[in-house]
Order: sequence, then structure tokens, then C-alpha cells
Amino acid sequence: MAPSPVVGFWERHTSTIDWCEENYAVTTYIAEFWNTLSNCVLITGPIIMLYQGHKHNLEWRYILAFSVISEQLGQLLSQVDEEQKVNTQWKLIKQCIETAAKNNIKEVPKQKAYPRWDNEVKHLSDKQKQVRLEILNSKEPQKIKDLKKERNFMLHKIKEKTKHLDELTSNIDKTSSDGGMFQAVKALNRKRFENPKVHDNDGKQVSNPSQIQLIIANHFNSKFRDDNIHDVEPYFGQPRKLKSPITEKEVRASINNLNNGRAPGSDNISELRWRLFGHILRRDNSIPANLAMLYFFNENSNRGRERSTTTLPITLNNDLKRLQNKYVQLTTKEDLHKLQNIASQRQEWIAFTAEIKRTAEAARPDDQASGRH
Repeated sequence: MAPSPVVGFWERHTSTIDWCEENYAVTTYIAEFWNTLSNCVLITGPIIMLYQGHKHNLEWRYILAFSVISEQLGQLLSQVDEEQKVNTQWKLIKQCIETAAKNNIKEVPKQKAYPRWDNEVKHLSDKQKQVRLEILNSKEPQKIKDLKKERNFMLHKIKEKTKHLDELTSNIDKTSSDGGMFQAVKALNRKRFENPKVHDNDGKQVSNPSQIQLIIANHFNSKFRDDNIHDVEPYFGQPRKLKSPITEKEVRASINNLNNGRAPGSDNISELRWRLFGHILRRDNSIPANLAMLYFFNENSNRGRERSTTTLPITLNNDLKRLQNKYVQLTTKEDLHKLQNIASQRQEWIAFTAEIKRTAEAARPDDQASGRH
């Protein structure tokens, strides 16, 4: 039986940097898996919606669903020879997902598929077009009058039949602005969120939030924790280089291209400070040392007039959230590429932040470091 990729991922933890890189790789793998199965959007019986988004825009529920399905899928695919046809593997994949859906997802009654056109409306529409041509070709006033009366009756009937479509169109037009979209989303979520009903071992319902969190944590530990695996020890060695390290040119470009209406720099770095200390960013210095200098300078700077914290991941997160909030307005490929690039930078910075902080702590003088404690 093939092991679950998610379970295997937790078993391969060796260091902090390894964890970040493996997490990035597994997240990308899961996204590619769902994109591969994008053809199986609806499955007969229970309805299961598969993920069709971008690589870096995953939700945890899809990752958990993948961990449930992948174990059964690995067991099925391990019985298939590589020489067998692709259709056989697709059948096994669909069978696995359908079985997992029946076991883990509440069955939803299949919705009735409405036709694209109402037969009566289509018939009336075709007929009124013919009557209109007869009106244009006729020269008798009385006949034209009768034909117009007949056509008006058909148009009135079509209008009554498609009245709900006009209401839908007006509702869609109302959401063209940001305010209208906010009101529409708010109208869909009027119910207050209720805390999950959690019971203790005695069967009594727990209302204390801290106890609820503890019970849920114990539940997931019992399912996913492996006591044979030792805890990850703090990593104090020389960190490995990233597979695609961030260059000085990319750092400057990411700061200058952030369209957040602030000074040229990340998170309130003043233009004067950037001009005074920008020359320290030399090409012969390593990127961790350069960023550690900025981190160290801001940690020991004046906390009054120029209060600031140089954390590029925060800026990238804010820019990513800003684009995600306006996702409905992303209609061009350039906008989608911009969203993907920012998300990719965010993943790189998550793996890079620990290395920056460790280098900064090593660069701080001992007297200042002791004074802080």
C-alpha cells in the first residue's frame, strides 16, 4: 500500500528550512493533483466539487480531503501495472473519489438540470419573428393590424415567462460596484456563526472556548500524530541555500513595484533612510546579510518619529489580500499572473524569514542584545 503523501511529508521533517521547502512542494503537488482531476467536477450520486483554482490559493479543507482520499487512491493504483491504459487508471481514480465522497461527505440530492431554453418561450420567439416578417411584407392595413395584435400578445407572454430573468439581471447589475458587492455578500451571510457543539468524554456539551480547542486538538492528535516520530529539534546549523534564491534585483523590484501608496520601501521605511542605507546593499554581499542589516537597523531605530518594522512578508501578505478581495474584478491574464507572482513571492518569504532573523540576531552587538533582556 502506497503511503499517503501528506503523512509521508510529516515524516520527512528534518529542519526548519527543510519544513518550509517541503511544505511548499507538497502544497504545489496537491494543487496539481486537483487541477489534473478538474474534469471530474460532478460525480453521480453524492456531489463533490473538486478544486479548480491556482496552485498557491489552496484551502485547508482540500488538503484534508486529499489526505483522506490519497490513502485509498494509493492502494488502488498500487494494484495497477504501469503498462495498463490510462482509462483504467481514470476509472480507479473516479471510483476512489466516489467511495471517499460517500464515506466522508454528506450526500446531497442531485439538483434538477434545467434546459438552456424554455421550449414554450423558444417556440413563441420563433413564431413572433415570422409574424414580424409578415408585417413588413404585407400591404393590407387590416391584416397588418391583426398581425401586430397577434405579435404583441406573443411578446407579452414571453415577457411574463422571462420576468425572473429580468430580476436576476438587475441584481447582477447592482453588484457592479464594490459597495454593491459587499451588500450582496453580506445578504448571503446574515446568520451568525455558531460555535461547534463539542462534547467531552462524559457526553456533556462543552461551552468554554479553551476546552473546545483542547478537545479538538486531542481529536486530531489521536488521528494524525505518530508517537514513534521524535519532535523536531531547533535548527542551529548552516542553512541550506534555497533552490531559487532571491536576488538583490528582485528585492528592489518587489519593493518598488508594490503599489500601496506608501514611500518607496516596505512598511513605512522612509525615503531618507532608504537613500542613506541603500548603498550598503552591495552585490558582493549575501542577501541574508543585507536583509539582516535592515532588520537590525529597524529593531534599534528611534521608536518615535520613524517607527517602522522591515518585514517584507507582511507587505506581500497585504498586497495579496488586496488582490484576493478584488478577485471578482480579475478579468485579464495580466491580473491573474500578478496574483500568482505575489503568492509565489509570499511562499518564498515564508521560507526565508527564519534565515533573515537568525542572521540579524547574530549581527546584533552583545551589549545591546543583553540590554534588551
